[in-house]
Amino acid sequence: MILSKAQALKMIGGKPLASVLTPFLDGVNAYGNRVGLERPHILAMFISQIAHESGGFRLDTENLNYSADGLRVTFGKYFKTIQSANEYHRKPRQIANRVYANRMENGNEASGDGWKFRGRTPMQCTGKYNYRKFSAWCRTFAQGAPDFRKEPDKINDAPWSGLFAIWYWQTNNMNKHADKGDIEMVTRGINGGLNGYADRLKRYDRAALVLLNFEPSGLKMFQKSEGLTVDGVSGPATRGRLHLALKALSGRPVAPPVIDDVFLEDPIDTPAFTKPAPRGKYGAIAALFAALFGRKRT
Repeated sequence: MILSKAQALKMIGGKPLASVLTPFLDGVNAYGNRVGLERPHILAMFISQIAHESGGFRLDTENLNYSADGLRVTFGKYFKTIQSANEYHRKPRQIANRVYANRMENGNEASGDGWKFRGRTPMQCTGKYNYRKFSAWCRTFAQGAPDFRKEPDKINDAPWSGLFAIWYWQTNNMNKHADKGDIEMVTRGINGGLNGYADRLKRYDRAALVLLNFEPSGLKMFQKSEGLTVDGVSGPATRGRLHLALKALSGRPVAPPVIDDVFLEDPIDTPAFTKPAPRGKYGAIAALFAALFGRKRT
C-alpha cells in the first residue's frame, strides 16, 4: 500500500468526502508505482496538487452552476455581453455545452458533448479527447476497463478516479519537475498557470511534514531540527530542505532542489507538535547541506 486512508486524511486536512477520496486512493494504491508514488518526494507533490484541484477531495464533478456575472468573469470569451450571459444564468448543462463545444474532440453546442464530457475525477478529466485517450491507455493493462466515452460517469469509480490522475501525471511527465522539487513547474503543468499557487504550496508543506513523521502543524519543529530560523514560515530554504528530506527517505541520490521565489504568507502555526522520528542517514545529508549553504534562512 502506498497511502493509507488515515495517512491521506492527515496529509489533506479539512473534511474530504469519502465518496471522492476512497475511489481515488484505490487507484493510487493499485497503480501508483507506475509513476513512482512509492517515493515520498513524488507522493507529496502529487497529493498536494490534486488536493488543491479537488478542493480538498470534496469535488469529483465539475460545478458549472454559474451566475450571469460569474460567466462573464470566468468564460468571458463565450459570453461577451450581459444579455448572452443572462440566457445561461444558473443553467449548468447549457453552460457546459457552450463553453466546451467544438474543442477537445467535442461536437458543437447542440451535440451535448460539453455536458457529457465535463470535468470529472479529482483531477478533472474534461473533453472527449481525454476520455478517449484515457480509455485506450487503461485497456492496455486493465482488463475490463470501461469505454469512458460511452460511460463517462464510471470514471469517478474505483480505481479509475485515481488512475486518471496517474495517467495525466505520466502523460505530461510531471516527475521531471517533481523530482527536482519544482512546485512552480508542476503547477504550470497541471493548471497551465499559477492559479491557487499559495494554496498548493501550503498543501505541499503539510503533505511533506506528515510523510516525514511530523504533525501537519509541525513546521517550526522541522525548522528547529534542521537548524533553520524557527519562524513557522515556509520560505525557499525550508521548502527546499523538506524536499531533500523526502528524497532521502526514498533512498535515492539527493539533488539540490529548485527554490521557489514565492513565500507562504499564512503558515500553519497550531502549537501541537510531536517529536519527529530519528533522521538516520538524513542527518548527515542535512549537515552537508547546511555546510554548503551557510547562513540560516527560512
